[in-house]
Amino acid sequence: MNFVIGMPSARQAGASALACLLVCTYATANEAQTALDDVLELPPLSVSARRFEADSARIAAAITQVDASTISAKAATNIADLLGELGVTLRSYTGNPAQSTIDMRGHGESGNLNTLVLIDGRRINAPDMSGINWLNMPLVSVERIEVLRGSQSAMYGNNAGGGVIDVRTSIPQGSGAASIISYGSWDTWTARAAAWTELTEKVRSSTELGFMESDGWRDNSSYKTRRISQSFQGSAGKLDWRASAGYDDNWFLFPGPLDTTSYLENPRQSGYYPMGADYYAQSENYYASGAADWKGDALQLHADLNWNHVFNPWNMGAGLGAERRLDTWKFAPRARLALGDATSLILGADGEHDSLSLGLFNDIAHTDRRSHSTLRRTTGGLYSNLSWSGLREKSLTADLSARAQAHKLYDSFSDDTGEKPDEKKNKSGNDTALSLGTSWQATENIRLWARGDRFFRYPAIDEIVAYQGYDLKVPFNSELGSEYGWGGEAGLDLTIPHAMFRINGFAQEVKNLIVFDYVSNLNVNLAAARRLGMEASAQFAYGQFKGGLFYTLLHVKLTDGSYDFALDAQHISGNYSGKELYLVPRHQISGHVEWTPGRFSLRLSGRYTGEQWQGNDFENKQDKMPCYFVMDAIARLRVSEKLTLFVASENLLDRQYSALRYSGVWYPAAPRSYRCGLQLSY
Repeated sequence: MNFVIGMPSARQAGASALACLLVCTYATANEAQTALDDVLELPPLSVSARRFEADSARIAAAITQVDASTISAKAATNIADLLGELGVTLRSYTGNPAQSTIDMRGHGESGNLNTLVLIDGRRINAPDMSGINWLNMPLVSVERIEVLRGSQSAMYGNNAGGGVIDVRTSIPQGSGAASIISYGSWDTWTARAAAWTELTEKVRSSTELGFMESDGWRDNSSYKTRRISQSFQGSAGKLDWRASAGYDDNWFLFPGPLDTTSYLENPRQSGYYPMGADYYAQSENYYASGAADWKGDALQLHADLNWNHVFNPWNMGAGLGAERRLDTWKFAPRARLALGDATSLILGADGEHDSLSLGLFNDIAHTDRRSHSTLRRTTGGLYSNLSWSGLREKSLTADLSARAQAHKLYDSFSDDTGEKPDEKKNKSGNDTALSLGTSWQATENIRLWARGDRFFRYPAIDEIVAYQGYDLKVPFNSELGSEYGWGGEAGLDLTIPHAMFRINGFAQEVKNLIVFDYVSNLNVNLAAARRLGMEASAQFAYGQFKGGLFYTLLHVKLTDGSYDFALDAQHISGNYSGKELYLVPRHQISGHVEWTPGRFSLRLSGRYTGEQWQGNDFENKQDKMPCYFVMDAIARLRVSEKLTLFVASENLLDRQYSALRYSGVWYPAAPRSYRCGLQLSY
């Protein structure tokens, strides 16, 4: 079946009739007007790529940042809204922005497991395959978002093979408040609020609230979320500290996939009709974290301690229900020692303990429990980084990073009587990562950098164990090993007045690629793969205009892999060697342009995603998912220093498209939507 980009949406007439009223307040301190003599300098900002603040020009990596002014200019309602413009692939099974999955550098369906997400250095990724809830991340208090592309396993360990997204928050000086309240298409209400104050001369406090509720654009796609967080920040001599705690509550329905006929006929309908109300999930999350930083003349010490608790009941129809409870403790101390004027050494450790229990029920009321399981995983890692800067004005930087990591998964099952089996299953693993990079500021305007890596990703809990109610051929697959491989990349940054350009290429050889083989009904180390790619970006700021463009070229090929087994009295075999990895588009382009003539501003952004093989198509025999282009727009009017009006539209051209297709069924993306409102700081 062939599709054309820009197929008209069945929602066009209804969406255009929606009226919206939005009252919001949002900090605009960073929204200074661009002057004619604005110059984008290299390096632009400091980053946390080495677990301590560092000059971005000295890091051998492709790094992109989004600051608070961009969040305000886009009137974003969640962090995921910002990532699409930066070339990060976003997919959704539900159309709910909270459940968007991400992918950097072509990992396909395991993109979420190969992209590490941090909030102030606190790891957000769960030990299983559950994704990131983007609506429950902070927004109003965000100072910047750092996107580090490429393997960061040596410094961050698991989940960092494709890159790292680090969300950094701050508590401003003095007292103030900011909030957002919105109403838009499909009865979507959004509210964000933050307030901060100085408790003492050296202690500041901040509170952030969040709310979102929507009927969803598809049948059976309603969702709602609530969040609250409290943060404190202070100092005492050479010691800086931060403490925070939070709670969020979520509920959402699953609209389900559609076959091709239903998708073309009406993409708004639910694939689970008429029993869609039985397909839902809830989630309650509590967390607490603390961090301390001591700075001496030559020695800097830092430590993070985090706790997270999740209670997650859900139903998947057919009268079946489940409840998941997860407790995670993390401790991460590290030290940086200056070895003279040109050399520094970082030594650190990461420890994590996960306790996960799951109950399966024979009814949607969760009263008739049929089984209960408990899983525990302990992870420990040691890492180091040696960095040197020298030559004229320290223009040349070289650094070497190394990590050794061990993990063990314990499995014990019990039934309603509390009896435990005689034999407890467990799985252990050890992984290593290396990184050697160099960055050279050749001239004031040109930087060259290169890096080589050994990276890894060990299996998520539910890649090993069939604990979520989905039967696997092997319920505890102790033979499933870690992905690992070698990679290299090199890049060039060029800065001229008003503009900055970057181009970089990369290559990876991956062994033991973990995929779900739906034919054998098992997660397996399917094959080796070769990942080749190129990224290019341009950013500019001149007079009343500024903008950016990001392009990614990817080719991921399975270099070996085959299957041969009996299934239901049939002999099934195949060969994946030479085939492309599915759910990896060859071309991606994203960008934006913003025009600010005085108090008015207009921002247009767009995302193009090329063709890709649909999910589970190992042998590249099914129809490809068609390419698509989506455009967003927002117009803003700054009435005063504190008040700004805006109106925005997502999918402005009302394209009918799907960012995800699996085994012949579609997960449609939303048509055109509207929102409008106010921004106010006080």
